[in-house]
Amino acid sequence: MIMNEKFQVAFDSLCQLPHRMHLYLTDTEHRILHLNDLQLSIVEKLCGAISLKDLQGLSVTDVYCQNYPHAMRICQQNETILQSGQPHQSIDHVVIPNHVALTLQTTKLPYYDSDGKMRGVFGISYYEREINLAKAKEYNLTVRELDCIDWTLMDKTAKEIANILNISARTIEDYLNNIRHKLNCQTKLELIKKVKSMDIIKRYLLPISPKR
Repeated sequence: MIMNEKFQVAFDSLCQLPHRMHLYLTDTEHRILHLNDLQLSIVEKLCGAISLKDLQGLSVTDVYCQNYPHAMRICQQNETILQSGQPHQSIDHVVIPNHVALTLQTTKLPYYDSDGKMRGVFGISYYEREINLAKAKEYNLTVRELDCIDWTLMDKTAKEIANILNISARTIEDYLNNIRHKLNCQTKLELIKKVKSMDIIKRYLLPISPKR
């Protein structure tokens, strides 16, 4: 493994932080060198039970062979960083079918060894939003309806949600009416209380404002 002892200590220290975040390190050939436990748990759900030892040295495309577009997106991001030597920020979406849909705020940057040679890419992805897909399916909630619930929980009005999602306020009202019907709620306050108690959506960070 190319990580020096100092970097290993720093990486392991980051892994102990209480935040919901993924940490990962790949080499210049997009092979996995290290993952924290949270990232490893996601890989296990996507690809089956596997240990960190088994993953080390495998390429990203090997690990995410069941989701090739996702693997290629990771490799393209990493290649851009390796070519430019500059950090990269993105909003990433990871879906584990019938389990969870994650929205992640990701920052990646080049990793250099003690001699100043670029050795790979270090990434950190903070949880922005987590959706319980099993519960969403139980109540037949669509992606747009889940977005409306999320923004409603952040105290946004129908008009504000419409501006954020770039659709009409009337359409948002229709979504909200459908949600109240599906969840058997009469008022917005009742809807908010029920959604919070059901734990369908967990939000850890405020969303980054979408670019227009």
